[in-house]
Amino acid sequence: MNNTEVIAYSDEELERATAQFLDRHLKPIARHTGRHVGEVLDELAEDLFSAGVLAYVMANRVVEQDPATDVNAEAGLLFLAMLRKMPGREALAETLVGGIYREIRAAEGVQD
Repeated sequence: MNNTEVIAYSDEELERATAQFLDRHLKPIARHTGRHVGEVLDELAEDLFSAGVLAYVMANRVVEQDPATDVNAEAGLLFLAMLRKMPGREALAETLVGGIYREIRAAEGVQD
């Protein structure tokens, strides 16, 4: 595939991926902050929302090929990879990866 080739996503794929992104990420944030999901969504940058949904579309396709794949973990990896390539979002990717690293280390009982 070259860089100019367009990959089509069905309405069903986008609806499923959007629901997964909302359920896994935005609804928990809303619950945690005591806000409505719509408010959280309104404050989320469009490029981050689009990347999150696209990550789930792509992750669902991976799961179709390998059902043993964890869709949330795959979507997370894809999302971070997209962030690293987005102009102006590199620092956010670094912050998220650092946070994930610290959570894993804490869960293992290792202090840095």
